[in-house]
Amino acid sequence: MKKQTKFTVANIEKMAPYEISRWAALQEAMDIIGDKCEERGIDFNKVDIKPLEIQRYVDHASDNIFQVNFGRKGVEVSEK
Repeated sequence: MKKQTKFTVANIEKMAPYEISRWAALQEAMDIIGDKCEERGIDFNKVDIKPLEIQRYVDHASDNIFQVNFGRKGVEVSEK
């Protein structure tokens, strides 16, 4: 997304790797929606957000993000 907003720093030290992957997938989904809004000249706040579609995206993308970042050999993966 071209327009940046202020972010709060998250404490990920106590998060499980899969939880981090889900948050990253949610951020990716919001960035995609924001980019499409910018391309079409639509105000992000006026977009009809569809939670179930975002959840489906997060469910699919979080597995891929997890495998890329934590699923390699030599990387310790532990769940809470």
